[in-house]
Amino acid sequence: MGVALGGAVTIQCWSWYQNMRFLLYKDGNPNVLQDVEPAGDVTQFPIHNVSRRDAGTYSCYYRSKSDPLIWSYPSDPVELVVAELPAPGPSISVRPSGMIALGGAVTIRCQCQCEARRLFLYKDGIEIRELNDDGDRGEFTIPIARREDSGVYSCRSRSRSEPPNWSDPSDYMQIVVAELRYPKPSISLRLSAGVTLGGAVTILCRGRHQNMRFLLHKFGNPNVLQDVVLAGNVAEFPIRNVSRRDAGSYRCYYRSKSDPPVWSEPSDPMELMIAEGTNPDGPQEPHPPPTEPAGEAAPPRHLDVTHANIARLVLSAMVLLVLGLILAEAYYSLS
Repeated sequence: MGVALGGAVTIQCWSWYQNMRFLLYKDGNPNVLQDVEPAGDVTQFPIHNVSRRDAGTYSCYYRSKSDPLIWSYPSDPVELVVAELPAPGPSISVRPSGMIALGGAVTIRCQCQCEARRLFLYKDGIEIRELNDDGDRGEFTIPIARREDSGVYSCRSRSRSEPPNWSDPSDYMQIVVAELRYPKPSISLRLSAGVTLGGAVTILCRGRHQNMRFLLHKFGNPNVLQDVVLAGNVAEFPIRNVSRRDAGSYRCYYRSKSDPPVWSEPSDPMELMIAEGTNPDGPQEPHPPPTEPAGEAAPPRHLDVTHANIARLVLSAMVLLVLGLILAEAYYSLS
């Protein structure tokens, strides 16, 4: 079993009988390490704050309390391995970042928040050198970069004491050394409105040559974000469901499909800024009723009286009809 340095572990011992006395031994030590009298048939031997000297092979016995001369056979051995937890990985950076021109210079820096540790540089998973010690950081400069210097670099630190305690690896940094012979492309955004959270945007990269391979990089990220092969000279790099981490500075390259490839110079950087989005289909605030300016009287309102006038005309016609009937009846009664 394995346990971390400074941690805790418990060794358990079972017997075939109840109410026995248990004893724990370690190979190479003739003395009893722990002596326990449990009430049942199992006991525990805790080891707190584990150190390297606790590593080794353990076995246990049990014996009768009434007759100390009657012992069990020893248990099967158990191996205790003490391991030191790895230190946090160093950080790694490259100057200049991005594509390295063939014959140019590049400096790799490794740095850790540690003291009295040694720093080592790796390429493609293989240790290539120990960096010069300068406190908690070290640098390695390639003065004249060659194509074979391309690769994935990382670094680790280790303690100066023995046995060594190695750190986790740093992030991986890809370095590409290439001939930069093509002119730089242009980079732009294609969007109908501002870039908002949850929206979509497309980054366009326009080269000077047809039938090229286009690559998109973001500052601070050593990896290629998108890689497009096309027959024309304009590559589209869509970003869907935009989040805050998409904000930043981008640039693109293009290269030939031949081997070894010929690269372009990097495009000018383009900044992508993300704004808080609003829902155009969401609820709208009702428009407030118009208000009159202070100190001014409202203009007179024209009332709609059409129905009232019609009622009056109908009533007048009925009155005239009744009067006509009365006059007609009076005329016929006199004649």
